[in-house]
Amino acid sequence: MVHLVTYVLHDRSLYDAFQPAPNYSGLEDAVRNISGTYMHIGGGRWFVDSQLSSQQIAERLAPLTYQGDQILVFRLERDWYGYGFTPEQDTWLKQRNYSNFWETLAKLPPLPVPKPAASFSNAIGGLLGLARGVQ
Repeated sequence: MVHLVTYVLHDRSLYDAFQPAPNYSGLEDAVRNISGTYMHIGGGRWFVDSQLSSQQIAERLAPLTYQGDQILVFRLERDWYGYGFTPEQDTWLKQRNYSNFWETLAKLPPLPVPKPAASFSNAIGGLLGLARGVQ
């Protein structure tokens, strides 16, 4: 499943010369390591192919941010369109799986159906026989 991960980082050192600039190097590494399959499209925007939920991804990244920073993660569905991507980016996007939960579930093999008892009276008789044997 493809997720768009986007973040806005607020560098407090621009407002307070006495405060050191935050270190965000771990944030980009964390995005890359979500699944190992990603595409950085510039700035704080990434496409990540992962089986994790959007919430799970955001919760992994949140500890690497500072107060006032923003993270938004959402899963892309089949109905998307892009303009201005490089051929490599376009190919990467087209090769991903955009199916939803119900489509994935529909592709699973059916569960086996248990065989019914030979007859209702045989089934009841068997149960009664078991009950008689219990002391």
